[in-house]
Amino acid sequence: MATALDLGIDFLDTANIYGMGLSETIIGKFIKGDADKFAITTKGAVWGDQETRKRGFNNTATHLSTALDQSLTRLQVDQVALY
Repeated sequence: MATALDLGIDFLDTANIYGMGLSETIIGKFIKGDADKFAITTKGAVWGDQETRKRGFNNTATHLSTALDQSLTRLQVDQVALY
């Protein structure tokens, strides 16, 4: 992590659909304990089914709220800079 910060990398952009949440999980492990050093953004309107590989958009408040909660859990943070 120190190398990323030394190189000026302090902005992390991900989404719930990248690797079906794997990207957020990896980032969460990477920033654990130092999340405040990064501006983190994520997205949640795209949904995907792992079995069928079907994807779509869902911009309802219920879906976005649930997707954000799941993203925060995977990222191991209480908030993101932009959703």
